[in-house]
Amino acid sequence: MPDSWAYVGWWDATAGRGHVQSYSISGYSASSVEPSSEVLEAAEVYLEGNAVRFRFTSRAAVLEGGAASVPLIWAAGREWVSGGAAGGVQSSMEHTHFSRVPVYVNLATGAAETESHVANALVAHAWLMAIAWGAVVPAAVHCARRLRPTLGARWLAWHMYGNMAAVAVAVGGLLSAVVHRADSKGLWDSGDPFRSAHTGVGTVATLLAVLQLCGGAVRPPAAPGPDGRKPPVRVAWEMGHRAGALGCIALAIAAVVTGIHRLEDYGLLGGWRYQVAFAAWCGALLVAAAAHEVAFHGGAVQCGGEGSGGGVEGVDTKASTASAPVHSNSRELTVLTSPSTLRPPSGIFAMSEVSSDDVAEHGGMLAAVTTPAARVARAGQASAVLLGCAALALGIWLGTAENSTDVASSCTSSPPPVVVTAEGAARPPGDVHVPNATPTAPRSDFLADGWCDDIEPYNSATCGWDGGDCCNVDAPLWRCRDPSSANFGGGAVLGAQYPVPRNPRYDVGEGRLISEEALVSSYNNYYELAFDKANPKRVGEQNIAFFEGPWDVSIGGLVENPLTLDAAELIAMFAVEERVYRHRCVEAWSIVVPWAGFPLAKLLDVVRPTPAARYVVFQTQANSEVSPGMARGPYYPWPYTEAITVDEARNELAFLSVGQFQEKLPPQSGAPIRLTLPWKYGFKSIKSIVSIQFVDGGGAHPATFWNTLNSNEYGFWANVNPEVPHPRWSQARERPLTTTANSWDRIDTLLFNGYEEEVATLYTNVTVSSDRDLWM
Repeated sequence: MPDSWAYVGWWDATAGRGHVQSYSISGYSASSVEPSSEVLEAAEVYLEGNAVRFRFTSRAAVLEGGAASVPLIWAAGREWVSGGAAGGVQSSMEHTHFSRVPVYVNLATGAAETESHVANALVAHAWLMAIAWGAVVPAAVHCARRLRPTLGARWLAWHMYGNMAAVAVAVGGLLSAVVHRADSKGLWDSGDPFRSAHTGVGTVATLLAVLQLCGGAVRPPAAPGPDGRKPPVRVAWEMGHRAGALGCIALAIAAVVTGIHRLEDYGLLGGWRYQVAFAAWCGALLVAAAAHEVAFHGGAVQCGGEGSGGGVEGVDTKASTASAPVHSNSRELTVLTSPSTLRPPSGIFAMSEVSSDDVAEHGGMLAAVTTPAARVARAGQASAVLLGCAALALGIWLGTAENSTDVASSCTSSPPPVVVTAEGAARPPGDVHVPNATPTAPRSDFLADGWCDDIEPYNSATCGWDGGDCCNVDAPLWRCRDPSSANFGGGAVLGAQYPVPRNPRYDVGEGRLISEEALVSSYNNYYELAFDKANPKRVGEQNIAFFEGPWDVSIGGLVENPLTLDAAELIAMFAVEERVYRHRCVEAWSIVVPWAGFPLAKLLDVVRPTPAARYVVFQTQANSEVSPGMARGPYYPWPYTEAITVDEARNELAFLSVGQFQEKLPPQSGAPIRLTLPWKYGFKSIKSIVSIQFVDGGGAHPATFWNTLNSNEYGFWANVNPEVPHPRWSQARERPLTTTANSWDRIDTLLFNGYEEEVATLYTNVTVSSDRDLWM
């Protein structure tokens, strides 16, 4: 090859040293090859196993000014012969490289790269791609896969912005590689820049990621059709989006593998170390994902909260599919056991696992399906299941030996509830029947305990005017109704006069701390105001005048004394007390709040529900001018509505809250008046009430907000039970939030959120259509 240089390296075994020689080639014959006078810089020759390695720097191959690329041709073989003879130079050993700058030639791998740029552009390329595909993309995928309950409505923003960040970083990495090629070889001078597998696969992966973002921007709505199913276009989009995501990840892995194979081209002869590091990183991600899947399905916790007047973040309000029954045979279930046997049968542990992959914007409605992965995840909890079954059997045995609460003989207890069985008129699946509402039987331990219970039947002649408490001027919130007492007609101040007295009966014990006010007032779900947990406070403060009133509350329906009055006037009718309650969100986080308010039963005593009233239906404000969330979610069935039975409303724990932390409620917490039901999941505790109606239900429970949107995941009763998981996560444990929402502490969830003694008797004679109905 005329006008070329040749460089030969060999090892002299006799002398025990190596040599590198430069030759000039002036023609095509052997005689044109002569040793050159070029002095090679930094020449090194050494043995590595059976291979001779040599290294040197030559400046003869660089044209002046670097105006054009210089062709370099090299080969590797035992002899310098042609024709493909054994041991000679094979065609696969011949390589060509073009460069405008000094080049690092690696004869062992048959490749060459610009050495001076390895430390900058290519290193930047490697790091940027590692950050994009090894860290940011897994985090963004995890937001969509498993952090929806934690993040609530914010999961979509985190997922979208995470992927946008990953694409931006990956494009930066791609551009750094382009800069390196253009600077060192010329972008097109050395032929097709996409001829290497690494370049082609990496470019396609990045382009596909960009297309994924574009596809996410045109996501079709998932509003269910008349058949309750997602539109076909939405189903097709979800399948395509998932396929695209898997394709991106597969191509990224392939790009990393092919990139590692090229490390030796850059003089990094320890490329196997990078392969091990990459395999270890992938293994760590897989182990973390598998552990989270097992925890997600079998006992660890995802977090979230109640939205709107207590709604749920992490639910797709635009999707709906039918859920498979928990058991193979559908049947009516009549619960006729003692309070301690209200836990579901052990068969609940065989319940199908549900994947959240097809959850849309705010979560999703999922079909319960049993998969091998779910069975594997369950297998790891076999011992826990056995212990749980043993505990369940022990609980049943102990429960049958327990006696119901004694009632003082001087107080007439309520007649036994009517047992309603599955017999009778046909009703739609999932319908429930409850007995006629009757006053709750009084508790003897409330009589003469130093606290006035100004509620039926305590403050009556039958119960001795609460054992004398309600005519005792030293008793908190006393209200004397005994005509024979000198204090008849007198009582403590009414309304919310802060500080209000704390009722000592309602505390959470030494094991839990009251959550800090800064946390409770800034970590809220109020979908009418905003779809995340932080912005309801901001929006509420911007519209504080609206929540301060005037605020009409309408109370009517099947009552003897309907009322429509301002919230301030309603509150002024009752003595306000403080109660410390546990608040358990369906998304498995919890707080402890000192609420100020009055028992809901006091309101029932005023309006006097008729015997036909079975349910109490509550409704949240729906003023679109102060509720930007309503415009963002037009597919929601506004206004937010919740309902409970009249028996539940008469329970001592049912509370109408008007303040917290010895101050009136802020807007984001449900000002000016909200419902608080501590034994139920938080979405039942409706906020900012404008209407309270008593109805008969028409043979079925009234429609409620989340149950209408997703009856497969959010039922009418929604009583807390750690043994009945949400279809997408466990309810066995919860995150207690005290000072920050970022706490990842775990505690066991209690049946009825720790209020079993107070409320279990409400459900001993309730007929439901499946085991899960009472607990979701």
